[in-house]
Amino acid sequence: MNFTYRCDCNKLLVDQPTPTDKNIRCPKCGKLHMWFKDNYREYEIATLVDSFTPRELSGLGLNNRMKRGLIRCKMKD
Repeated sequence: MNFTYRCDCNKLLVDQPTPTDKNIRCPKCGKLHMWFKDNYREYEIATLVDSFTPRELSGLGLNNRMKRGLIRCKMKD
């Protein structure tokens, strides 16, 4: 039995017995998907420009999104 995963745009991204790629990009719409807790989920890359206090992070909802793996952060160059 194959594991299948479709993007929101209905493009079939994975049809394999076991997924090998941890990060995949939809060629049709360009959305990023990451393997998290035995399934793929959509995520976005955020650039942190300033340092936030934990209170500001929770107020913006970024802290919860980062914990759930919905946002990956990279530091500004």
